[in-house]
Amino acid sequence: MKRLKKDKIKKILAFMVALALMVSCMPSAYTISASETFGDGTEDFTDGESVSGSAAEEATPDVSSADQGEQAQQQSTLTYENDSVKVTAEAQEALPQNTTLRAESVNENSSVSYDTVSQKLAKAAEDKGSSLKGFVAYDVYFADADGNRVEPNGRVNVTIEYKTPAAPELTDAASTSVTAEKLHYNSNTGETEVTTLQPNEELKVLNVNESKQLQTLQVQTSNAAVFAVMWDAPEVQDAEDEI
Repeated sequence: MKRLKKDKIKKILAFMVALALMVSCMPSAYTISASETFGDGTEDFTDGESVSGSAAEEATPDVSSADQGEQAQQQSTLTYENDSVKVTAEAQEALPQNTTLRAESVNENSSVSYDTVSQKLAKAAEDKGSSLKGFVAYDVYFADADGNRVEPNGRVNVTIEYKTPAAPELTDAASTSVTAEKLHYNSNTGETEVTTLQPNEELKVLNVNESKQLQTLQVQTSNAAVFAVMWDAPEVQDAEDEI
């Protein structure tokens, strides 16, 4: 009788020990399962790729640098506009703060002498055996906050867009040539020099319609200058017209 009681007690104790072991193992099994399913939370995912913490920091943009770059870009592109034209200057290097773009039409009332420009262009046409039929010209330059002229650092693309196509009265548009000229004052010689701008060099765009009316002029320059488009025709043609 006593032996049976002892065997029964042993079975009960064994059952309790086994039950205690099962209970103690359950949290460990759950923890492993959760870790395997969701990860440990140390990785970020972007477009399906794992990015470490240091890589994520490198990918974060520098806001201050971006702002500075945007300000420099804004300062490197300036625009002037009136009822006749829109002039845009794109400098390859950032311009000083408070710099403005100026574009003044060359006429009888402009600061640049109309007579000087007219005489220089007439001589340029004469040198190639033609006579000047007319021209349009703009004095394009940069100015500081006080209105003083300042030269750019590096080259500048200058685009002049005419809102209304411009041209002098032409008796024979077919025989008339249209060229772009640059007039620049040489402080060393005291003379105004005239240069015919060549395509694919300083002359980027010279757009005229079928009637030889000017629509767009784009040039590349490293200094302020008067940019003119002139119309000229051979002198032989003029003699035939007179006859």
